[in-house]
Amino acid sequence: AYKWFEFASYKPDAPDYCKKFAASAMKRKGDFITALRLWTQIYENSNNRMEKENVVANIIYLIEMDFNSILKEKGLEKTSIYINQQIKDLTFLPFSVKVKVLTDTVIVEQK
Repeated sequence: AYKWFEFASYKPDAPDYCKKFAASAMKRKGDFITALRLWTQIYENSNNRMEKENVVANIIYLIEMDFNSILKEKGLEKTSIYINQQIKDLTFLPFSVKVKVLTDTVIVEQK
């Protein structure tokens, strides 16, 4: 079913729930950039403050999840390089992020 939500999410005027399901599916597949783009579209199309806060939380969670998985797999030095590359690719986000890399975790915050 996720393929249909993904397909529907790219249609003009697609309901937000299609984009939410598609974003969750993309996250499960490991396609964080597509998931972040879908969450960004939801954020930009919403006039609801609470929904926007929820989207911000989801975006930050996805970025942290991705960065922390790289930290566990590749170590501190390669994670810092990866994060610097990814931050350049995340210019489409509706807000800036601040990233703190500690020895055992990565913390992402909205600027």
